Amino acid sequence: MVVDHIVEAQVLDLVLALGEPGGDVLARGEQAADLAALQDRMETFAKADAVAEIEAVRQQQTAVNITLFESFLPDLPHNELEAYAEMVVGACERLSLWYVQRDDVSATAAAELVMRLVWFGLRPH
Repeated sequence: MVVDHIVEAQVLDLVLALGEPGGDVLARGEQAADLAALQDRMETFAKADAVAEIEAVRQQQTAVNITLFESFLPDLPHNELEAYAEMVVGACERLSLWYVQRDDVSATAAAELVMRLVWFGLRPH
């Protein structure tokens, strides 16, 4: 990504300038502040990349769910299938957070809860 290279170059310039002996203390303070701001920007870009990757996985899961639901519910409009698929992806994310915070539920039991909801909850109207 071009932005990453620009930010990396700016960080390198600032780090090199901070390492130079002598110089104006005020200027070095400004450079340190600039470096901190650039580090914040780099963290923001890294988070944005992670968010984009997570969203890509969600979209893949949604697409798989749509295909599966469509095979069982061929007469449902596509937008309803998509909505149900998105709901299941979101519910699974929340259930996974719930599951990892507990020691009294096995992975198999958590998966069974999802299957019960999906299998018995999604029916043609």
